[in-house]
Amino acid sequence: NLHAKTYFALEVIGEAQRLHETFFKAIHDQKQRLRNQKDIEKFLAENNVDLEKFRAAMKSFTVQTKANRAAALMRRYGIRSVPALVIDSRYRIKNTPTVLETADALIEKTIADRSK
Repeated sequence: NLHAKTYFALEVIGEAQRLHETFFKAIHDQKQRLRNQKDIEKFLAENNVDLEKFRAAMKSFTVQTKANRAAALMRRYGIRSVPALVIDSRYRIKNTPTVLETADALIEKTIADRSK
């Protein structure tokens, strides 16, 4: 997944924290078509990212490994869209108006189950 690889590359070059929300909103709220490397690089250049560092990170073993692991976890948990939340490898929650309340309840249940 190009978006996941982009995020992991931004992590490698120390830009993920600064750009995570901006990148997410560009795709999901502003409906920007960041569907290929060229579009993503244009977006990143507009946000003052060093494209040479980004390109090198995209090709790195670290980014490839993280992207492969993320894809495997998404398949394992049946996640097809983001945001999604998995709690204790058992509960998958989609983004709904009550996602935080549901997550809190499942976390409390998991803690209670483990303390028995």
